[in-house]
Amino acid sequence: MSIEVFWQSLVNGLTMGMIYVLIALGLTLLYSIMHIVNFAHGEIYMLGGFVSYYLVTRLEFNYFVSLPITMGILFVVGMILEKLFFSRVRGNFMHCLLVTLGISLIFQSLGWTFFGTEDVNVPSPISGVIKFGSIFIPKQRLLSALIGLFLVGLLYLLISKTKIGRHMRAIEQDSEASELFGVSINLVNMVALGIGFALAAIGGALIGSIFVLNPSIGLIPMLKAFVIIIIGGLGSIGGCILAGLLLGIIDSVVATLLGANLAYVVAFAILILIIIIRPRGFFGHA
Repeated sequence: MSIEVFWQSLVNGLTMGMIYVLIALGLTLLYSIMHIVNFAHGEIYMLGGFVSYYLVTRLEFNYFVSLPITMGILFVVGMILEKLFFSRVRGNFMHCLLVTLGISLIFQSLGWTFFGTEDVNVPSPISGVIKFGSIFIPKQRLLSALIGLFLVGLLYLLISKTKIGRHMRAIEQDSEASELFGVSINLVNMVALGIGFALAAIGGALIGSIFVLNPSIGLIPMLKAFVIIIIGGLGSIGGCILAGLLLGIIDSVVATLLGANLAYVVAFAILILIIIIRPRGFFGHA
């Protein structure tokens, strides 16, 4: 691999890694606050892509307007599902596993029914590439990465500077003590699930403008999200960001060298190695 190809792969990996971070952040937020492992996360990602697609192509919304609307719609869906299902199985891993797998299968089946079998993509608002020396960056990829970076910053501000964020951190540390001090656990959990769904949805919308959408696209991003949160440490937002960027780079560089299929092999081999050597991940709690 020449140095030019390496730098190109590195840049491609960082731009895709930022989108992986968005998807994984939603998953780690649900785990750290609600202690829920959401196996339907990939289908929320898929739904976000299709909601954005229909807003732009059928209702003729501006692409940039469609993104916050997509997040808002899936935020509400998340709050509703938390009220109807997740609140009833919270704290029981097996019940939670069955519920999230059931939701995953329902959403995927409904996707094949209503969205069809043909691949579609969200029309990109910009085209062309930006050239830095011998490195070419598609403008849409760069735009998606910048949107991802902006949303990660917003999430950090939400968690560290707002009342709801302080309540989330309090519940993460001790939910029973938080409730004694007047924190509404049900409300915080509804908001946390809504934010997790919104982050997955925007990831699907951004990916949909780069690649294609179909009702089965959620599996690989969900698996990558699990790889990211385990490598970074369950419940660690900083670890999630670092691991997401690292996985994006590994995917891109290894795929360039050896092909896309072997990139999956390398990513999961690293996951297995970290589970053996450091089960709590980079920044997870012991």
